[in-house]
Amino acid sequence: MSDVSTDEVSETISTTKKELIIRNKNDVVAGRGSGSNRHPGNTNFRRLIKDNKELYLSRCKNEKMLVARDIFYTIQAMDPVGRFLQKNPETGKWFEIGKERALEKISQALREKNPKGNAQVQVPVPSRGPDHHPQHESSVPNNISESMVLQ
Repeated sequence: MSDVSTDEVSETISTTKKELIIRNKNDVVAGRGSGSNRHPGNTNFRRLIKDNKELYLSRCKNEKMLVARDIFYTIQAMDPVGRFLQKNPETGKWFEIGKERALEKISQALREKNPKGNAQVQVPVPSRGPDHHPQHESSVPNNISESMVLQ
C-alpha cells in the first residue's frame, strides 16, 4: 500500500494542472513593471477599468460587485478565453488565481486613484428637493445590464 492518501494525490494533480497554463493575449497577468503593463490582456483590462470606474463609484456596495463581475465575465467571454494569472515564483509557471481573487483585484483597480494621482472620480448627486424621501425608491436601475454596457 502507498503512503500517499487520495486527497494528497488529487491536490498534486490539481496543482499541476493549474501550473500548466500557457498565457494568451487575453489573459490578465499579475505583476508589476513593463512586462505585465505591456501584455495585451492587461492593456484591455485597464481600458475596461477606465470605462467602468465612474459607474462603479456611483453605485452602492452590492451594485459595485455587479460591475466587477461584469468585467470578469467580459474577460472570460473573449476568444481565446481571458483568465487572471499569476506566476509561481518557485516554478516560473503561470496559474489561475480564481474567480474570488480576480474579483478582489478588479474591485481594487476600480477603487484606485487615476494615473494623474487625483482622488477618485466625483459623481454628482442630483438634488431632489426637501420633500424627497430616498427610502421610498429603489437605487437599483430597472435594467442594470443596460447601464453597465462594456465597450
